[in-house]
Amino acid sequence: MNSNRIVYCDVLKILASIAVVLIHVCSIWWYALDVKSKSWMVINIFDSLCRWAVPVFLMVSGILLLKPEKDITIKEVFVKYIKKAIVLIAFWEVVFAFAIQINSSEQLNITTVINRLVQGHYHLWYLYMIIGIYLVTPIIKQIVNGKNEKVLRYFLALWLVFQILIPTINNILDIYIKDNLLKVMIPKLEISVISGYVGYYVLGYYLNEKKFSKKQRIMLYCLGFVSSL
Repeated sequence: MNSNRIVYCDVLKILASIAVVLIHVCSIWWYALDVKSKSWMVINIFDSLCRWAVPVFLMVSGILLLKPEKDITIKEVFVKYIKKAIVLIAFWEVVFAFAIQINSSEQLNITTVINRLVQGHYHLWYLYMIIGIYLVTPIIKQIVNGKNEKVLRYFLALWLVFQILIPTINNILDIYIKDNLLKVMIPKLEISVISGYVGYYVLGYYLNEKKFSKKQRIMLYCLGFVSSL
């Protein structure tokens, strides 16, 4: 056994991999079934319970790449991490482009295959997104490894409010009010630096480094249970 490995990160990646497969299995039937049927409700439940998978993958990446002892240079970002992601994208885009062509009723058309390669396949979006995360990693490391926990918490607080809380409120309000005040005003702030998935990346590092009391852990577990509901 490699003593440098973090076992619980390996376990999380295994569970998240299973959850991603379940999400994709559910998505096959998402639009095919009647939303009033029991089958659709079962799919909806499984899909909802597995939505933590992608955030957890990013949080594990944050744990492994943002830790202070992990020195990552800008050159390494491109030569090691981004290069690996590009190789994976190139290989799987080709595989899926030809697989779709073979399974279609159309004759082999290189132009169509090339178009599919250029447009990409929706389920490979994670690989493109992770390249963006890698690009900002040297900058993010300066924030999280600066030994200023207040700045780190401030970053996470902004992300939680503007990327999680407000969008959730907007989604609820959209049912009753189109173009509500929050939906109109918030985009004008242009706080793009804390948008997207980068917050999960930083949150993974923070939760791994932070020492929580038993009371705090119980509160977090309860919040996780409520979030699932």
